[in-house]
Amino acid sequence: MDNLFRWLSYAADSLPYALDIFILFMVRTLLHALKEDRYGDDAVVVAGRLCKVCKNVVIINVFTCIALNIAQLIISKKLLNANYSIQIPLLSIALVLVILLISEYFAGDNKLKKENDLFI
Repeated sequence: MDNLFRWLSYAADSLPYALDIFILFMVRTLLHALKEDRYGDDAVVVAGRLCKVCKNVVIINVFTCIALNIAQLIISKKLLNANYSIQIPLLSIALVLVILLISEYFAGDNKLKKENDLFI
């Protein structure tokens, strides 16, 4: 049982980095959409999708840590060694929040351009 939790702990520690790589691939898609047309609807759709993914990544990171600690607590009598910790992946959260701000900026930028085009 200890080896299982050791592997689960390793997976929980590695998950934020895997999700960060996934987000960076989505950022690449956003950059390609912005290269095509900065104010296009394609860029806004990709930016909105990226916002949703970023929010879900932060939620997944936090709940993974909580779930692992709760699972250890439930099976603590069968474990020889339990390691309870609160791991907050600050780098992952900072990356996600920066990308979230940038993608919201592009979404607002497109909306503002459309409003300006109505006046002209």
